[in-house]
Amino acid sequence: MVIAYLIGHAHLPAWIRLPGSGEQFLVAHISHSVAAIMVATWIALFTPDGMVYHLRTWRPYRATVRGLKLFVLPLVFACSFIVLAVLFGSHLVFSFEEASGRVCSQSDNITNAIARGARVTDQGLGACVSPGIASCPKPGDPPKCSNGRDVFCGEGQPVCDSMRKPNCDDRRANCSYDMPVCRVANPPEPGKPPSTRIANVATCPFTCEIGPVGEKRKQLDIREVCHATGIWLEQGQKYTITVTPPDPKDSDHAWRDGDGTIVSTRGRLNSGFVTKVKEAIKWPLKRHLFVEPFKVIARVGSIGSDERVLEPDEDTRTNRLDVQIIPKRSGELFLYANDAVWGWPGKRNYFYEDNSGKATISVQRARQPN
Repeated sequence: MVIAYLIGHAHLPAWIRLPGSGEQFLVAHISHSVAAIMVATWIALFTPDGMVYHLRTWRPYRATVRGLKLFVLPLVFACSFIVLAVLFGSHLVFSFEEASGRVCSQSDNITNAIARGARVTDQGLGACVSPGIASCPKPGDPPKCSNGRDVFCGEGQPVCDSMRKPNCDDRRANCSYDMPVCRVANPPEPGKPPSTRIANVATCPFTCEIGPVGEKRKQLDIREVCHATGIWLEQGQKYTITVTPPDPKDSDHAWRDGDGTIVSTRGRLNSGFVTKVKEAIKWPLKRHLFVEPFKVIARVGSIGSDERVLEPDEDTRTNRLDVQIIPKRSGELFLYANDAVWGWPGKRNYFYEDNSGKATISVQRARQPN
């Protein structure tokens, strides 16, 4: 089935094809092995019978086969099972530690807010303000907007016009009020003084304070096993996460793994034979087995397993991530690049510490009322 899928997957309808990450894994890691097996099978089928008989009765060949069956292969299989048990055991141990909160540590600003009994919904992320009408704070002053926004007029200049409420009695109420408007000069007319007209109401544009707060938290370092953003996400709310890495063509700042190979948010750009062998050996240690190395993972909460892969868009000219997520639970946002980890006692970040490269993070949540 695997061979048939690899041969004809490009011609299959989308509804029966594997998801993008699964198909990339098959094509990148299994297609070459299947091709080698197919070549060996064809050679065996078309080898002359006489040559096969001569080979199988040749004494050195028989001694080699006997040694392989009785000594070499049993030893190799025994060692392989031990190695696989250690590697997959490490993966399971790390997964348990991560789910129990021993890998990603909650930021101090959130911990302190919880200890004080304060709200954590605003931690690390400023409020987004929807567009609205400007205000006239004092008579004679120009219109103003909250949150430091500039007053917007499609045409004309923003001014505060004094107006009267219709059918209002000055003896019973204050009938005058200031209205933020945009005034435009009328075309000049001979014999008449210059005049203006109201073009529209003066408005305040949409704005949003984007987190994280603090330069250190705004930088995702791919050497980090878990990057704490200090941003608290609410269950069921929509958030847009943007990760802007350097251009892979920028040799001074591009992401690189331990052996100097350039990588990106899409995974490895070029993988030679030696690199693929190393990947195959480290595969059981990867945090997400079927996700390409160095793809960015978003995690919500230091405890649990609410994680998702931040996939880049189809435009391969950029590696920028711009992904909207809806958390399944409330918690702090953590980010990290998918790589191998060591779960047994020892150096957990052994495979991470040789990586190099950073990316700028920004997080924006849904709008709030003006």
